[in-house]
Amino acid sequence: MSARTCNHHDMQTADAGTALAALAAAFSAWHIWRSRDGQGRDDGWNATRHARPGPEALAAGIVARIAAGNHAGLRSQLDQQRAVESETERAG
Repeated sequence: MSARTCNHHDMQTADAGTALAALAAAFSAWHIWRSRDGQGRDDGWNATRHARPGPEALAAGIVARIAAGNHAGLRSQLDQQRAVESETERAG
């Protein structure tokens, strides 16, 4: 492995770690984590709620777990969940 490849990998890992920390800070009701492929490499972006939604919340469109291919996709889905939560609170 060349120094350039190693540095690029380190930079990707640092960028992913920064994005992971930013998502965790912005969405504290969720556990944000990376999944791994069969080779142990980072694969997807995931979020699991700390508290499981009840039947009424699930019926309203609130989900317990989200998976996405990248951090931007996960952020988008988490923002959508935040909007559903706000709408549900206003309706309730």
